[in-house]
Amino acid sequence: MVFVATLVVVMGLALAGPASAGTACYPSCPTSGGSNGTITGSGWCPGSDVTISVDGDVVGTATVAGDGTFSFDLPNSVDLTVDHTITVEGLQSDCTTPFTDTFVLGAEGTGGGGTAFTGASISVGLLVFGALMIVGAGALLASRRRGHAK
Repeated sequence: MVFVATLVVVMGLALAGPASAGTACYPSCPTSGGSNGTITGSGWCPGSDVTISVDGDVVGTATVAGDGTFSFDLPNSVDLTVDHTITVEGLQSDCTTPFTDTFVLGAEGTGGGGTAFTGASISVGLLVFGALMIVGAGALLASRRRGHAK
């Protein structure tokens, strides 16, 4: 019985992988930033399109060059005298894993190098799943022991 509980714990941890605060990227996470109304990025899937949103509204797409970079000029309708949240969505350099990068384009026209993580980590969900498996295995063992005690 202890073997089963141990096996459930090991499987839960194996499925969860390392608990990290960010998304796993190979070889590294894509980045994006902006200056003077131009959004640029690197580390994205060559030949794919990235979608650019300003404050949650899609303003256009850019095609990623062969070296994984892109450049996108914001439309004139975007007021560059105030802060905006810029979101870039596309595929990582492996061309299979979706990635979202978000940064603030400041009123001075400059935006940071993007944030490495903007969504929920799947590792957390898998850790919760593993914990529930452990609780379930414990409940099963407890019910079997009660059955044998009668």
